[in-house]
Amino acid sequence: ERGRVRRSLSVDRSVDSSLTRAVRAARHMKHTSRHMARSLASGLQHHQLLAQAHWS
Repeated sequence: ERGRVRRSLSVDRSVDSSLTRAVRAARHMKHTSRHMARSLASGLQHHQLLAQAHWS
């Protein structure tokens, strides 16, 4: 009986650390995708400015 309680605690702990890792990974992805979107947008803006300068 006592062994079962200890086992469920260690399962809880491993699930908890997995969730923590997943949350950390998700935050990292959010940051990365926001950064990519921003740099793509500024690159596009730069390209449009160059195109306007070229054609005017």
